[in-house]
Amino acid sequence: MFPSGTSFAGFEKTAPSSPPSLFLAQSPPAPNLLAAFDSILGTRDPFLVVNPANLLRNPNDPNTRVIIFVLNLELFVGETPAAVTINLTDANGGVHDLPAEDVRPIPGGLGFTQVTFRLPNNLPAGTCQVKVVAHNLTSNVGAIRIIQ
Repeated sequence: MFPSGTSFAGFEKTAPSSPPSLFLAQSPPAPNLLAAFDSILGTRDPFLVVNPANLLRNPNDPNTRVIIFVLNLELFVGETPAAVTINLTDANGGVHDLPAEDVRPIPGGLGFTQVTFRLPNNLPAGTCQVKVVAHNLTSNVGAIRIIQ
């Protein structure tokens, strides 16, 4: 018997064919309201950009982190959470493209992915429109509310 040569096989994962889909609240007090939570306190919107009730916030970066839930979103091997962008349009029409800070699948086979992002400084009070962009695909639009 003679040893054979080494061979390598690989595969490349293709981009999803359908866009990500934001999970909306079932009985919202406002239209298209997202199922969204403060990542530390677990409270629903409306959100404060800096919540003084959050005693665990980082004094160097006290802004609230928001968790939203997305269907049909998966990071490729080697991709960082920053590959996912949260496009937020504030109540004054200002557009903020925010990198995700954390993207992780939710166990249980339901197909949801949890996406965490940081609310930007000086975000005005009112309703913000939210979209998620990943792999050149854009999600449906949802809303979160900001209070002062």
